[in-house]
Amino acid sequence: MAFAHAWPRLVAAGFLLTVAGKGASGCPPNLGGRASRLRVMPTVQPQSVPITRLKRRNDFLCVAHRGQKWVAPGLVLQSRRRKDTESRSRDGIRIGFTVTKKVGNAVIRNRTRRRLKAAAVDVMAAHGQDLTDYVLIGRAGTLKRPYALLVADLETAMQKLNAYRA
Repeated sequence: MAFAHAWPRLVAAGFLLTVAGKGASGCPPNLGGRASRLRVMPTVQPQSVPITRLKRRNDFLCVAHRGQKWVAPGLVLQSRRRKDTESRSRDGIRIGFTVTKKVGNAVIRNRTRRRLKAAAVDVMAAHGQDLTDYVLIGRAGTLKRPYALLVADLETAMQKLNAYRA
């Protein structure tokens, strides 16, 4: 905490210039916890198909009732192919995430959802089909499953549902 209050004085005294000269230029300064709030975007290859989020309950229900489902140890994937008439302005891929209270408390559910989002970013950008809605449902094993196996579960589920673009 003392460092956060002294930050303006250290900058004025040229502290950063001397630290940068010692090889610490790649390290972000300690801002007293404020640095963790900066958004860091994942490095994803630019894709031709836009990816958006499913947010309305009606969209989730539509995927659940009219789509297909595949259960894997780390997740449950539901997918539904949309018709051209249903899509508004080139929606592309739409992804929704849900984790039930059976999995755990709010902290556990949010951590599970973040793992699903990271796996979806890695897989959907490269292999998701255009005009398809996906819903990823977290399970109790999602949090303890190694990340490589979680990504493999997602790829296998997409292949089994014929929603995988090579």
